[in-house]
Amino acid sequence: MAEKADWVEIIEPRTGEPMYANLKSGQCLWDPPAGVRVRKANDSQWWELYDQKTRRYYYYCAGTQTTVWHKPKDSEIIPLAKLQTLKAREKRKAAKAKELERREGGSSRREGF
Repeated sequence: MAEKADWVEIIEPRTGEPMYANLKSGQCLWDPPAGVRVRKANDSQWWELYDQKTRRYYYYCAGTQTTVWHKPKDSEIIPLAKLQTLKAREKRKAAKAKELERREGGSSRREGF
């Protein structure tokens, strides 16, 4: 049985530079991670993404810069929607922590009066 790669190489659309994403942890790097298997990017690779407005998955091929709503058949699909979810959760958690810190910092200042 082939070992599954948690790390994938994706080509950043704006710069054309490779970046590396861990589909389990959500970690993203510009340099390849050392000592782990990385699934290489290719022109037939499609990214599965999620559109919040329509609440639908869509698919993007970086090689051809094509976007479609239906899941391409007989293609390699990289589930970046999972990465989007992890990043969104991380962002919400950081915002809550910042708000809590702001509230606690504000209350201690008031107590000093």
